[in-house]
Amino acid sequence: MSILFITSSRLGDAVLSTGVLEFSCRTLPEAPVVVACSSLVMPLFEDWPRLERMIEIRRKPFSWHWVSLWQETVKQPWEWVIDVRGSTLSYFLWSKKRSMWRSISSPHHRVEQLGQVFKLPHSPSPVLHVSAERQERLQHILPFSQPVIAVAPAANWQGKEWPQKNFIVLLQQLTSAQGLFPDARIAFFAAPAERERVQSLLEAFPEDRVLDFVGKLPFLDIHVLFQKCCFFIGNDSGLMHLAAASGVPTLGLFGPSPEIHYAPYGSCAAYVRTPESYETLMTRFRKTGEKNLMDSLSIEKVEEAVHSLWQRVQKETV
Repeated sequence: MSILFITSSRLGDAVLSTGVLEFSCRTLPEAPVVVACSSLVMPLFEDWPRLERMIEIRRKPFSWHWVSLWQETVKQPWEWVIDVRGSTLSYFLWSKKRSMWRSISSPHHRVEQLGQVFKLPHSPSPVLHVSAERQERLQHILPFSQPVIAVAPAANWQGKEWPQKNFIVLLQQLTSAQGLFPDARIAFFAAPAERERVQSLLEAFPEDRVLDFVGKLPFLDIHVLFQKCCFFIGNDSGLMHLAAASGVPTLGLFGPSPEIHYAPYGSCAAYVRTPESYETLMTRFRKTGEKNLMDSLSIEKVEEAVHSLWQRVQKETV
C-alpha cells in the first residue's frame, strides 16, 4: 500500500512540508508515494523516489475540490495518509495510519510545528530529491570560475518586497573590489509574471555580470543552481525556502510576514527584518492600504546581516 501526502498549494509551505514526507518514506522504505497538491508545486516532487503518481488539487467553489480528491483516492487502501492542509479527507479514507496538521497559534517555526503535531523524533528539515540526470544536465550552467550570488527580489505580494533600488546598492557594494564577494556574478530568479517588476534590477548591472533565470527554469532546476551559488538574498518567498533547503547560505528579508513561523529554515540560514514588527506593519496596511512596507529596512542593516551570516557559515565549515 502507498503513502498519500496532501500538501500545500503554495510553494513556500510545500517546501517546508517536505521533511514530513521524507520521514514517512524512511519509516516505510518500500511504500510507493502519491502526492496531492496544486499544479504550482507539482514540479517539486517530480524526482521523488518511489513516486507512484501525482494528483492535482484544483481549487473549486465551496471547497468542492476536496470531494474531487476523495473521489480520486477512496478506491484504494492506504498505508499512511498525511495531510498538511488540515482537511478532514483522511477520516473518509481507509488507511492504517493518518496524520493531519492544521494551522494553529504557536510560537514555533512551521517546521517545528509539523514535527510536534506528527510526533516526530526531531524537527523535519525540508528535503528535496533531484535525479542524477537533472544534476548532470545542469552542472555546466553556472560559471565555476567566479562566485555567484543568487537573488530573488520579488514576492507574492508587493508589501513584502524590499525596494529594487536598495537591492541595486547592496549588490553593488557586495560585488565591488572591496566587497564581500568581489567580481561575483549575480543570478536573478523570479516567476515569469514578475519579470516587469524586477527588470530595472537586471538592467542596473553590466550584462556580463548578470545571469537572468527569471521565469526560465522549473523549481528543481532552480534548487540545483542554488546549491552551486555562494550566497542567496531574497524577500520572504517560496524561492527563499527553496534556497534554504538547498543548503546555500540564505538571508531572508522580512517585514509584513512573521519570521517566527516562516524564517528560512536550516543551519546556513538567517533573516533580517524591518524595525517595525509584523503586527505593526499589518495594522498600518489595514488602516492605510500602504503598499511599501519594507522601506524602513536599511541597506546597512541588510549588508551587516550578510556579513554576519557569511562569517558564521565560514566558521562552521572550518
